[in-house]
Amino acid sequence: MGISKKHTYGKSLSRREILKYSLYGGLAAGLAPSLWLSGCGKRQQGKKPNIILIILDTARADGLSVLAEHGSSTPNIDDISQQGTTFVNAFASSPWTVPSHASIFTGYYSHRHNAVHDHFHLSDSFKTMAEILKSLGYITGGFTCNAWLRVKSGMEQGFDTYEEVYEKPTKPKKTDQGASKATKRVVKWLNQRADDRKPFFLFVNYMEAHRPYHPPARVLYRLDSMKAKPGLRFFSSFPEKLAGLYNIGRLKLTPDELARVQTLYRAEIAYLDEHIGTLISCLRTGGPLDNTILIITSDHGENLGEHNLIGHEFSLFDTVLHVPLIVRFPSALPPGELVEAPVSLVDILPTILEILGDHARLAELKGVSLLRAKNVQANENRGILAEYSRPKTLINRHMRRKFPQVDLSHYDVSLKALRKGRFKYVVSGRGEEFLYNVVEDPAELADVSASFPEQLSRLRTELTELTQTVGPIEDREDKSEPFTPEQRRQLESLGYL
Repeated sequence: MGISKKHTYGKSLSRREILKYSLYGGLAAGLAPSLWLSGCGKRQQGKKPNIILIILDTARADGLSVLAEHGSSTPNIDDISQQGTTFVNAFASSPWTVPSHASIFTGYYSHRHNAVHDHFHLSDSFKTMAEILKSLGYITGGFTCNAWLRVKSGMEQGFDTYEEVYEKPTKPKKTDQGASKATKRVVKWLNQRADDRKPFFLFVNYMEAHRPYHPPARVLYRLDSMKAKPGLRFFSSFPEKLAGLYNIGRLKLTPDELARVQTLYRAEIAYLDEHIGTLISCLRTGGPLDNTILIITSDHGENLGEHNLIGHEFSLFDTVLHVPLIVRFPSALPPGELVEAPVSLVDILPTILEILGDHARLAELKGVSLLRAKNVQANENRGILAEYSRPKTLINRHMRRKFPQVDLSHYDVSLKALRKGRFKYVVSGRGEEFLYNVVEDPAELADVSASFPEQLSRLRTELTELTQTVGPIEDREDKSEPFTPEQRRQLESLGYL
């Protein structure tokens, strides 16, 4: 799909330019996070590198300006991209939070770990990234703004510190889904590492790009390309309930209104970029950045009107699978490199293990270290898998309650996809098959199954072989705990319950 190449989109932003973006407007949603950063103190560098994994929940690849064509809306992340290696064809293994995080944490696809719809729990029979790193002497800390990753979800396994960070869903016109609170807690946690001689592993999940879209006004004003059209609906926000109406065909949006929704979404990511800048400033102040494996990615993307959908359920189109993936660790990955080889989020754990020299565990995983995967020629015949289990609970308990008169059978189906070379094969649990030429048709609008029967047959066989091994029966029992009232309110505000 191409060769690795260096950045060509311009020079790195200066600290003054980054500060300008962080402080622009400084009005409606309070001061930018860089203003309350007091510094993170000097830290000891251990023999092993620190590891930071930042998940920009729901951020599709083109939501970052480094991977898009819409100016510099994410200058801090762009700066990290130029200091690290950016994988421009990175794909999630699932289009929603629970299975995707489980794959990132374990290095297995969802048919193996089974943390999926109707089984919202990662079994303790799997060794997670945090557990492995803790066994190697790391201090581990996790901070999540997403209630699906709550304590007792199985995702907390191996963390010395694990905190759920939410803003109250009932807060009027909420423009922050926990980012400010999470960043403050993360900075505090990093300050507490100042005198540690052990390396640390930090995991942060930010929710700003998730619906409902209601970015701070000052950020929206900076990006707003429709100031001359104030009569539009959704001028400053897009409520969650409207996405459901759009998905079932009860709400029609004009092209201008869809463009507006997309602007709101990009403004949410631009706001989140300010918080990334705060964390990077903290690490630079304390000194450990160059001894840190810094990984910035997303668990899945988002449909923004494509395929008549807003959100990330019910499909395996690239709009929900194509995600940003930036790794900064200059001693192992060249700064400023753009890698076009296709990679998966299941490759993150193998990458960490290879850098740390833990080859025994590396051999057990399905993913491929990014140090090897970035070799385009060696990766030419690799298939990239994605899976979506049947959303029975989402359909039967929640959507039917909201839309009792609507036929929802179209959405109530499992999906699997295998991407290889220029083709992507998708099959539903009902046996429906689709084949897309993703090079000539990146929007995945034309099914070319009839024109390429050999490729269809070959990918069908490969996908069947790849997914035939499942986990033990005990890993498939639903051991998920009931949600607390606060967790339930948070998930309701996101449209899940």
